[in-house]
Amino acid sequence: MSGSDNAPDVVVNCSPTLTITKTVSPLGPFTFISPTDTQLVTYTVSIANNGSAAATGLSVTDTLTTPGGTTFSAFKEGAFPAS
Repeated sequence: MSGSDNAPDVVVNCSPTLTITKTVSPLGPFTFISPTDTQLVTYTVSIANNGSAAATGLSVTDTLTTPGGTTFSAFKEGAFPAS
């Protein structure tokens, strides 16, 4: 109890609750006819905070393995405020 109104103190615990999802498009398997064939593959990493508090100071790392002669071509970073 606090104050003069004899009302009990209320403690609210707030915490972030993060969900990370990774998708690939198009889905495999990939077939290449010759060494000069190319096929663009897009990986999308999405992060959602469904918690009751902001999540700050976070870093997400996703190591891209490059099997069979694949090469990395571009990276697009996005940061969007919570809605």
